[in-house]
Amino acid sequence: MVEVHSPVGNPIDLVEEIVVSNDWAHDRASEEELVVEISGRWCDYRMYFLWQEELSALHFSCGFDMKVPKRRRGVLYELLALANERLWLGHFDLAAGDASPSFRYAVLLRGIGMASAEQVEDLVDIA
Repeated sequence: MVEVHSPVGNPIDLVEEIVVSNDWAHDRASEEELVVEISGRWCDYRMYFLWQEELSALHFSCGFDMKVPKRRRGVLYELLALANERLWLGHFDLAAGDASPSFRYAVLLRGIGMASAEQVEDLVDIA
């Protein structure tokens, strides 16, 4: 018999453990949401981890702290489309409001009980 629903533990707790072990600035906005800020070589990164219990999905978004001028957005849309064609997981997009690029990805965890540390680390590495 197929089990219709198996509960999954909140993976945000595991994400927070990894973030703390890396000494990254973060804010646990709620039980289901964690925001992490990291300074990179070219810009700052803001990572959002959001747990959607109803879907057993962990959503990850990594925003790049840069604004794209209007005159360059067309070129960037083309570049992102080319990059997205080659990606197996996730996608890049450009926010309509503030024209900042980001990477998004979601992991479905139904049926596995809990995310592993390796899965969470892979989320960050993919971006």
